[in-house]
Amino acid sequence: MASLAGSLAQSPEWLTAARAVQGVGGAVLSPASLTLIITAGLGALAYAIIETISYGWLSARILTALAVAVILLAAFAVIEQRLATAPLVPFGLFGLRSVAGANLAMLPVGAAFFSVWYFLSLYFQDVLGYSALRAGLAFIPMALAVIAGAQASPRLLPRAGRRALLAAGMLLAAGGFAWLAQMPAHGSYLAHVLVPGCIVALAIGLLFTPLASVATTGVPMSQAGLASGVLNTSRQIGGSVGLAALATVAVERTRTALAAGHGPAGALTAGYDRAFVVAAVLSLAGLGCSFLIPGAVTAAPSAPERQPQASGQPERR
Repeated sequence: MASLAGSLAQSPEWLTAARAVQGVGGAVLSPASLTLIITAGLGALAYAIIETISYGWLSARILTALAVAVILLAAFAVIEQRLATAPLVPFGLFGLRSVAGANLAMLPVGAAFFSVWYFLSLYFQDVLGYSALRAGLAFIPMALAVIAGAQASPRLLPRAGRRALLAAGMLLAAGGFAWLAQMPAHGSYLAHVLVPGCIVALAIGLLFTPLASVATTGVPMSQAGLASGVLNTSRQIGGSVGLAALATVAVERTRTALAAGHGPAGALTAGYDRAFVVAAVLSLAGLGCSFLIPGAVTAAPSAPERQPQASGQPERR
């Protein structure tokens, strides 16, 4: 219901209230106290990064927010490792190289991929002058590219292997972001956005299947759902904190361009382009993290097969 209310929002206040109700619903569905600590700490970190736009890194506001983030996240780690009888996130899971490597790779991937929808939606509306509806329709080819990549990835995975597919996806993403970083202030959707946007979207579809496969391979069956949830959490953390950082980079670049005499459209585009450059670098960082993933991971032992009956009769199958 909150999602529906958000889709019908007519003002920033309406949308913010709907998102807050969504958060309440999410909190009800999970262990509340630790979740509120996994959320407040990350929220304080994202807030500190965003507020550097208005305040210096050494200002009291920023230092206080960073201190709150460190304290809350440290408290969460101590509770999970030392005190919790049923940890929300068993840190021993990261002792598996496959799990640790997949989650490390997902952090920059989440940061880079969250940015494409955010900055392109702003470019469409604030620079190209699209309406909200037209901007939404402009994303349809990219959504189809995500679907195509997600459909192709499971078929390519057995043939190419996880490392090769991850490398291909990361390189495609880096190339697509580098291309998007060339967007001009007076560009067009067909000439400057459609193809690189679809390349990035295709990379998204290609990457998530091998990352999910690596993150759950070698994990006992009883913890497979947990490992998958941890990977999704890494994606969300990378996206939220990474987008906050990229937005800060974009705003700072826009301010510099305005001070240099560029018009509003040119200054905004310069900021978006700079954010896409950083997204390309993050994609390459994800490629580097993928090399931490072992080439072959031994799967968790499965239940032993039943032995033929001892009566001399063949077992029925």
